[in-house]
Amino acid sequence: MALLDKPNALIILDDVLLDETVRWFDELQCRIVATTRNLEIFQAASNDIIQFPMSPSGFTYDECVMFIKKAQLSNVSDETVIRRLHNVTDGLPAMINIILQLARDNQQRSVESLIFIVSCDV
Repeated sequence: MALLDKPNALIILDDVLLDETVRWFDELQCRIVATTRNLEIFQAASNDIIQFPMSPSGFTYDECVMFIKKAQLSNVSDETVIRRLHNVTDGLPAMINIILQLARDNQQRSVESLIFIVSCDV
């Protein structure tokens, strides 16, 4: 494996959820740059951790409207629905896209019902 031959490789991981992921790359002596919402996963690392807290930033409401129109992801035009979509997703483009794609691919799913599901505490 190339990582074993060249330790100290820089690995970039996005949206890491499991400490096993950190542990695995740490055991391979990789340097890791990772984004996560769960700082506890880094307890699995044996090396020093340097944290750079960041707040996720999403689209503004107007950017959300432009995204929906320009990407032609949906025929959603109801301002109330778009505002709820923006609030529930915190304007995060990936979440907006997922909800709109799911609604488009299945006629039984509406954007409103998907917003309701996402906004429910599980």
